[in-house]
Amino acid sequence: MRKVFSIFFILIMSTSFLVAKEESVLEAANTLQHIVRKYHKDIPPELVANANAIVVFSGVTKIGLFVGGLIGDGVMSVKGPKGWEAPIYVTIGGGSFGFQFGVERSDILLFIMNEQIANDIKDHKVTLGADASVAAGPLGLNLQESTDVKFSRDIYSYVINKGLFAGVSLGGTLLTHDESVKIDPNSFASKSFIETVKKMSR
Repeated sequence: MRKVFSIFFILIMSTSFLVAKEESVLEAANTLQHIVRKYHKDIPPELVANANAIVVFSGVTKIGLFVGGLIGDGVMSVKGPKGWEAPIYVTIGGGSFGFQFGVERSDILLFIMNEQIANDIKDHKVTLGADASVAAGPLGLNLQESTDVKFSRDIYSYVINKGLFAGVSLGGTLLTHDESVKIDPNSFASKSFIETVKKMSR
């Protein structure tokens, strides 16, 4: 009886884990849809067109108590030879020092311009600012006045916090591909995310 209960418990926990990760993909898709609807004019189309991968983190938690840190999970889609590939599960984490207090949640959008960096994340992990150069994403459709029209940085990042959409620097942050989590490429959440990425790329 105890053995049967143990097996049942494991099955319940496994199902709950899969549902939670499916929800993470769906949250990322919803976040990206929100960005496309509300902030598409703030993202230069050249940035989207030249990106080799797009990463979306929904509800990243930043905690500050003298030593600040952030943690969250999301998904990444890489632009392959046949178009945008099915999303993979990634996590974000890092810390910063300073007199910080409070807890806040933000959505983070990353455009990865360097194909090798995208592959490095898929293979394992990348530290922003060390393994990959990162800069706050440019705002606006007109890049004529930008000093980085050629997109010389590896990654450009944006954050949505309390309704504000802005470029943000994430130096020292760690991006990790959690290979233990498999995302069903045929799920509604996965297809929804890819369709939104394609819409953004048009």
